Amino acid sequence: MTDKQASQLGRLLAHARRSRGLSLRAVAALADVAYPWLSRIERGEFNDPAPERLTRVIDALGIDPERVNRITHGHVSSSLPGIQTYFRAKFDLSPEEIESLTSELGQIVEAVAKVQEVAGPDVPATSHPLPLTNVFRADEVRPSLTVEQALSGVPAWSLIGRRYRRVA
Repeated sequence: MTDKQASQLGRLLAHARRSRGLSLRAVAALADVAYPWLSRIERGEFNDPAPERLTRVIDALGIDPERVNRITHGHVSSSLPGIQTYFRAKFDLSPEEIESLTSELGQIVEAVAKVQEVAGPDVPATSHPLPLTNVFRADEVRPSLTVEQALSGVPAWSLIGRRYRRVA
């Protein structure tokens, strides 16, 4: 990471910490990192921060990992929090919803990988990697009202041209 990137990262962390009303010591305790280390990160003095520590800090501050990735150009992306942390922070989802989304994303990634293995220029792209299920009930023929029964409580109307007119 360059000096400029380290400075940008430090400003991002400091801004997030201040906007949450937290001290350096409070964030250091939340993230289980040393206070001096965090102070030096915020001042932009580390060009190669430990990814696991940085991950704990951005998780404690609720910073979107993608923002850190954009600043560092992927320098620490291999150790940033997983998609579950992102869903929890960004969308405030329940653990069940996160597990469901994670499972579905896993299926999508697997489907794309399978297609990439065999897809050539003559293979059309698939539009639904997840199995589609019908959420409606099956159509069943059942006895229903006759026209007369259905209209029995309706005042009399007659069709004239394309408009309906009430018959007195």
